[in-house]
Amino acid sequence: MTDKPTTASAGKTLAILGGIICIIGTALTFDAGSSNIMAEIGIPLLSAVLFFAISGELNVNGSMKRGAMAFLCFLNIAVLAFGTIYGTMELYLGAVLILLAVGVLALSTSSGTYRWIQADRI
Repeated sequence: MTDKPTTASAGKTLAILGGIICIIGTALTFDAGSSNIMAEIGIPLLSAVLFFAISGELNVNGSMKRGAMAFLCFLNIAVLAFGTIYGTMELYLGAVLILLAVGVLALSTSSGTYRWIQADRI
């Protein structure tokens, strides 16, 4: 069993923090009288699910490869950018979440994390 690098731990922490902020942002921007309530709830919750999926894959028993994690990170950045531009979340909240997603991307695709993913983690 190889030791978990600090970049993987930091990426996991940022991903959990991003998921929690997405859920809090969904609660703060909720408007029951809106006509597009599914988009206002669905886009931030989709981003939260992607954050939590990346966090779970940075666990010791995660099975995802580096390319799949990078794809999820880029997908999350695209969802957050779309949600910010479309107006389902506040501009500052979207900017903070996009920065967190970029940080998770950088940490989850670093060379130390890549060597740890390729090694036998069990």
